[in-house]
Amino acid sequence: MSALLRLFRPSASAPPLARSPAAAPGRHKLHEDAQALLTGTLFVALGVVLFGHVGLLTGGTAGLAFLVHYATGWSFSAVFFLINLPFYALAWRRMGARFTVKTFVAVGLLSLLAHLVAAADAVSGARPGARRESLEQYIQRVRALEDLANSFKGVSQSFALQAGREVRIFVKPEEIDDLDSIRLARDIAKNIEETMRYPGQIKVTVIRETRSIDYAK
Repeated sequence: MSALLRLFRPSASAPPLARSPAAAPGRHKLHEDAQALLTGTLFVALGVVLFGHVGLLTGGTAGLAFLVHYATGWSFSAVFFLINLPFYALAWRRMGARFTVKTFVAVGLLSLLAHLVAAADAVSGARPGARRESLEQYIQRVRALEDLANSFKGVSQSFALQAGREVRIFVKPEEIDDLDSIRLARDIAKNIEETMRYPGQIKVTVIRETRSIDYAK
């Protein structure tokens, strides 16, 4: 038995088994980098638009851009791009030119795609029957839009048109002049943004009509 075991026991003088060299990881090609940047930024842009719809926050420069966007109404894409500008100098010194250029391209792509995705979402939501709602919800939303416009001083009547995509407001010419009409349209639009939820955008049109009537006898 011992003789049999010695047959399978490796000899001390036997050379060690050669290990196959590990394959060195190759560098990504240019088209692979471009594909990864485009795909990654597109998915992040979709997430940014979803966050903006429900009013969520995240960390880092994106979270700061969201805070400025919510507070001022400025475009998230523009704010995010500007906030990241000072960090490129630090990245150039610490990480090198290659990393800095890739970061700049990624941030620029994300800013552009976030803007395009938001615009595409607004166009999609404006299609007739795109995001269906019940008849009762539709009537409530249209009535709420008209009631909001009628609550302002000097408004005689208002009408919601195009499935609530536009509201036309008729004012009393003896109470509202032309300059007040411009202010009224801006104030109503701002009030709609702050108090109502709606897909796409709502056009606010203020109409001031003056009639001069006389009779020929």
